[in-house]
Amino acid sequence: LKDNEMWIFVGDYTDRGIQNGKLLRYLIENFMGKKNVLFLEGNHERWGRYWSNGDSDLIKSKEFKYFTAKELSAENIEMGLIREFYRRIGQIAFYTYGEKVVFVNHAGCPNPPSNLTTTDEYIHGIGRYEDILEIEKSWNTNTPENYYQVHGHRNVNKSPIQNERCFNLTEKIE
Repeated sequence: LKDNEMWIFVGDYTDRGIQNGKLLRYLIENFMGKKNVLFLEGNHERWGRYWSNGDSDLIKSKEFKYFTAKELSAENIEMGLIREFYRRIGQIAFYTYGEKVVFVNHAGCPNPPSNLTTTDEYIHGIGRYEDILEIEKSWNTNTPENYYQVHGHRNVNKSPIQNERCFNLTEKIE
């Protein structure tokens, strides 16, 4: 990654795909603590946070319990580094690029951030997974023409990455 560019990752670093431990090690060793890298929280980060804090009884994800936790343990990453990774995660990024205003979050939201938006909505989304096109339509209808949104999390409709001024980085759920 170039030092003169900002990199924003939109969440679900583990508990998805294969080699969860190797991926977390890679992210920690190569990007954690860099001023130009921001990790946003996805809905699966809570399991890793619980696990790294010794709160395994709070983990409801079978995928994490039976597969991801074993992969993370096998990598022998210092638990303090894992806890630090999860502590550094943010919920949103909101920035300007020239005349464009860009909002980045995990789940996709119908409106820009406000005092009425909860952190849970940035992480888990509003409505059902299938509602993402309506969420993006709301964004495109109710925000100024120079407002853009980038998110991941849900795309069960297998929609194109770009929906007017919304960019869904998730090709499909699994």
